[in-house]
Amino acid sequence: MAFSLPFSRRVRGRVVVCLLALLLCGVAVVPALAPRLGEHIIRRDLTARGLDGISVEVQGIGWRRAVLGPIRVQEGIESLTVDQVRLQYRPLSLARGRMQAIVVSGLQATVFLEEGRWRPGCEETLRRAAARFLPAASRARSASACLQPTARKDVAGPVSGDGGPLHVLAGAVPVGSAPGRADGPPRAWQELLAERCPLLELRHARIVLQGSSESLSIPADGSLRSRPGKDTQAVLSLRVQGGTVHGSATWPRPGGDGQMTGRWEGLEVAALTRWLPEFGVELPSEPRLWTGRVRGDATATLSGQGIREAAAALVVTEPRGGWDAYGIVLHGGEAAFEAQFGGARVPAPGAVRFQARALTLRGRGTHLGPFDCEGSWDGGRGDVVARDIPVRMERYAAAVASLRGDWRRDPVSHAFRADADLTLQGADIGGVAVDELRLRASGTGEEVRLHASAAIPPGTQCLGLTTVSGEGTLTRTPALALSAAGTARGMPTLPPSSPFGLAEHPLEVSWRLDARGLGSPEWDGALHFGMQDQSLGVLVPGGILEGSLSGTLDLRARDGSAGVDATCLFRDGSLDLLFAQAAVRQAEVTLRAEGALPPRTVTATPWAGARTWMDALHGLNARGSVRIDALSGTVGSVFEVREAGLRLPFAWSFPGGFRADPDTDAPSGGEDFSTGPIRFGVFEAERFTAACVPDGSGLAIDGTLFLRAPRVPLKVRQRTTWDRGLHGSLAFELEETDLSTADLPAEVQSRLDGLSARARVACQGYARLGAGPIRLPLELTLTDAEVDWQARKIQASGLMASLAFEDVLRLRSLPSQWVRFAEARTGDLRLQDGEIRFRLEAPQALFVEGAQCGWCGGQVRATAFRVDPRQAEFDVTLFAEEIDLLQVLSLIKGFRGTGVGLLHGRVPLSYRNGRLGYGYGYLYSVPGREGRLALETQGFLTASIPPGNPNYAQMRQAEKALQDLRLDVFRLEFTGIRAGMPSAQLSIVGESVADKVPLHLDVNVHGPVEETINFGLRLGGL
Repeated sequence: MAFSLPFSRRVRGRVVVCLLALLLCGVAVVPALAPRLGEHIIRRDLTARGLDGISVEVQGIGWRRAVLGPIRVQEGIESLTVDQVRLQYRPLSLARGRMQAIVVSGLQATVFLEEGRWRPGCEETLRRAAARFLPAASRARSASACLQPTARKDVAGPVSGDGGPLHVLAGAVPVGSAPGRADGPPRAWQELLAERCPLLELRHARIVLQGSSESLSIPADGSLRSRPGKDTQAVLSLRVQGGTVHGSATWPRPGGDGQMTGRWEGLEVAALTRWLPEFGVELPSEPRLWTGRVRGDATATLSGQGIREAAAALVVTEPRGGWDAYGIVLHGGEAAFEAQFGGARVPAPGAVRFQARALTLRGRGTHLGPFDCEGSWDGGRGDVVARDIPVRMERYAAAVASLRGDWRRDPVSHAFRADADLTLQGADIGGVAVDELRLRASGTGEEVRLHASAAIPPGTQCLGLTTVSGEGTLTRTPALALSAAGTARGMPTLPPSSPFGLAEHPLEVSWRLDARGLGSPEWDGALHFGMQDQSLGVLVPGGILEGSLSGTLDLRARDGSAGVDATCLFRDGSLDLLFAQAAVRQAEVTLRAEGALPPRTVTATPWAGARTWMDALHGLNARGSVRIDALSGTVGSVFEVREAGLRLPFAWSFPGGFRADPDTDAPSGGEDFSTGPIRFGVFEAERFTAACVPDGSGLAIDGTLFLRAPRVPLKVRQRTTWDRGLHGSLAFELEETDLSTADLPAEVQSRLDGLSARARVACQGYARLGAGPIRLPLELTLTDAEVDWQARKIQASGLMASLAFEDVLRLRSLPSQWVRFAEARTGDLRLQDGEIRFRLEAPQALFVEGAQCGWCGGQVRATAFRVDPRQAEFDVTLFAEEIDLLQVLSLIKGFRGTGVGLLHGRVPLSYRNGRLGYGYGYLYSVPGREGRLALETQGFLTASIPPGNPNYAQMRQAEKALQDLRLDVFRLEFTGIRAGMPSAQLSIVGESVADKVPLHLDVNVHGPVEETINFGLRLGGL
C-alpha cells in the first residue's frame, strides 16, 4: 500500500533538506575562504586607517577561535614581529565585541635608548594604531608611561669617565606622584580589558633593550586577567642572562586596594653593571668586570592614587669587581638592601636600609675589611654606620676604622647636608703608632667643614708628636679648594741609641694649609708651619744645651712649580757641661728653594708616584744662609774662645749638594768665620779668621790662627761631612819658623828654670772626627837647635829632632823617632854625634829602640829598653868600642898622667831610685896591641898602706913601674855589689920601660867607680 504526503509538506521537506545542504556547504567553505577574506578585510582597513606599515596574515578563522600571524610592524629599519596571535571567543560574545582570551606567541620587540629616554621600536606606527583603535579615554590615560626612566644630562655635577666618584643621574616619576602618572594601568585600560578580553597571555616573547653601546635580549612570558567588578591580575616572568625575574600584580577594583609582588634570583651582576650608564648611573672610568649573583623580592600595595606602600629586599652574594684605574677590587661576603615606602601622606615617605657583611676591598697594596656596615634613608634623612674595619696599606699603614655618618635634605632647597665621623684606632702609619685618628666632616656638596685630631703615644716616632689637630673648609665652587689650620704639640725625642736627648720642654707648632684648584692641572697651594719662641733643652753627654727656639716653614706650589721657605732661629743659648760652658746670642738658618712639580698623573696609591717626585727633587735648587752671632765658650781652664761669628751663604741642589752661593759676595778678606781672643792652656791667640766653602756634602774651612806667644800664624784647615753620618777632619800647619824660649809665654818660661833654647821649628797635625774616638796625628821637626841650661850644667848644640805622633792626645808616636845632637856636655862629661831612637807608646811608656854617641874618643851603644816616666826604672847594657884609655882614666878622681890605648867592653846598667847601678861588665884592652901608661901621682897605690905592711914594697915597686909602663893588658871588671858596696877590679899587666920590670897588678876598687858612673846623673839633677 502506497503512502504519500500532501504536496505542501513535500515541498517544505525539500526546502529544509536544501537549506541543510547549503549550511553544511557553508560550514565547509567559509573556514576555507575566511583567512583570505579576513586578510583582505584587515589589509583594507589598515590602509584606510593609514597603517600601511602593519601586515597581518590570517592562518585560520573558526566559530570559536581565530589564528593570526605572523604579524609584522615595519617602520624604516625598525620592526616588531609576532609569530602568532590566537583569539578565543564565542560567536554571540564576538558579535558584542568580546573575546574570551588573546594569546600572543613569539613577540619580538626592541626598545631603543635615544637622547636620554627609552623609545619602543616602530613607536610612530604604534602610536597611530593606538589612536585609531583605542577609545579616546584610553588614549588620554595611556599618553604617559609608568616610571619612565630618563638619563637627565642636565643635572648639575661631574660626569664620570675622569676617575671621579660614582654619580647617579637617573630620574624617575616619584612613587604615587600624580594621578596622571599612577603606578599601574590606567583605569580605562583596566575597564577595557575587563569588558573586551578578560585574559591576555604572552608566550615565548623576546624583548631587546638597545642602548648606546649595549644590547640585552630578555625572554618573557606573562598573562593579564581582568573581569568586570573583579581585581585585575598580571603575571610576568623574565629570563635575564642566567637569572629569572618573576612578578605578579593585582590591580584593585574601583574602591579597593591592589598588590604587586616580584622576585628575582640568579641574576648576574656583570649583566646589570653594563647597563648602569644607560640608566644614567655613571661609573668611574675603566670599570673592571663585576661578578656576583643577585636575588631579592618586592611587594607593593596599590590604591586609587598609585602605590600606597612598598617594600623591597635585594641581596648580592659574592660580589667581585673594581676599577682598573684605581686598582680596587671588592670581593667576598654579601650586600643586602631593604626599601620601604608608605604612610598616610601622598606622596608616601620612604626608607631604605642596607647592610654589608664580610666584604673586603683590596687595591694595589691596600686591604680593607672584612667589614660590616648598615645604613638607612627615609626620604629626608639618612645614616650609615660601620664598625671595626681592618685597614692595611702595604707597609705604610694599618688600623681599625669605624665610620658614622648621616645626611639630610632641606625640604625647601632640596640641598643635601651631611655629617660624617671617621675614627682610626691603633693605627700604624709609616711606622708611626697612632692611638686614635679622628676626622669629622659636615656640610653640603658645595662646602664641607672638616675637623681632624690625632693622639700619638709618646716615643721616638714622628718627631715625638703627641697631639695634632686642625679645622678647615673644603669648597667646591668656583674650583675645588681646601683651607685648614691647626696645631701640633709634642715632646720631641731622639732614638735610644743617640748620645743626645731632650729635656722636658714640650713644643707647639701651628700650621695652615691653603689649596685651590684641586683635581686640575692648574692647582696651587701653600702649607705653613710656625713656632714662636719656646724653651728648648737638649741633653748632651755630660750636660745640657738650652735656649729659645723659633722658626717658620712655608711650602708652596703654583703654575707647575714648587717652593720652600724656611727659617730657624735659636737665641740666648747656653751649653753647660761638666768641664765646659758655651753661650750664643743668636744662631739663624734660612732657606729658600724652587723647583718644578712632577707631571700630574693618576695613580692608584699616593706612593705610586714616588719615582716622579724623586725626579722632581733632582730639579730642586735652593739658597740659604747660616748666621751665628756672639758665640763664646770655655773648656775648664784649658780652652776659651770669645765673640765667635759665622756668616755663610750657600746654594744647594739635590744631585750636587751644598756649594757656595755664586750670587752672594763673600765678606772682605774671606772672613766667613772669625773669633775674638782664644786661649788654650798657657797659649793665647789674638783671633782666628777663616773662609768657609760648602762642598757637596761637606763644609771646608781654611783659616789662620794668630798666636800671641809665640807670635806666629798657624794655618788651619777643617772639613766636615754628613753624607754618611757626621764626620770631620782638622789639619793645622806651622811653617818653619825661628823660635826661642823668649818667644814662649812667661808662665812657660818660669817653669823652665833658666833653660835657654832656640831652634827652627815646623809642625803639622791632623785630626779625624767620626764615630770612633778622636785622634790627632802630629809631625814636629826641629833643626839648628841649641840648648843652654846653666842651672843643670847642660849644653847641647847641633840638635835635630823628628817626632811623628800617631796620636798626640795620647802621646803615642810612630816607631823609630829620633833626636840627634852634634855635641852635648853635662858637667865634665862630653858626648859627640849622638842619636837616640825611640817610640812613645803612651804617656807612661817610652820605648828606647837604641842609642849611640861618641865618648872618650870611641863609640858607646845602648840596647833597647823601656822606661815608665812615672817610675823611671830600667835595665840597659852599654857596649863600648875603641874607647881612649887616657880619657877613661881621667874620669877617676885624683888621676894624673898620660897613656895610650884603646878599650872595648860591655857594662850592664840598672836604674833604680834615681841612681845607676851595674852588674857584671868589663872594659879591656885589645890583646896583642901594646899601650903606654905613665902615672904622675905619687902614692897612687901606697897612700892607704903603712910602710910596715908586708905588701908595701911590692906596691911601691908597682907605683914606680906605672910611672912609665908598656901596657900589655888593661882590664877593668865591674863585679857588682860586694859586702854591701859596689866594687870593681882593675887588672894591669905590662913591663916597666925604664928597668924592664914586669908588672901584674890586681886592684879592688870600692866606691869611687859608682861615684864616677853617677856623676852625670848628679849634674843632671836626676
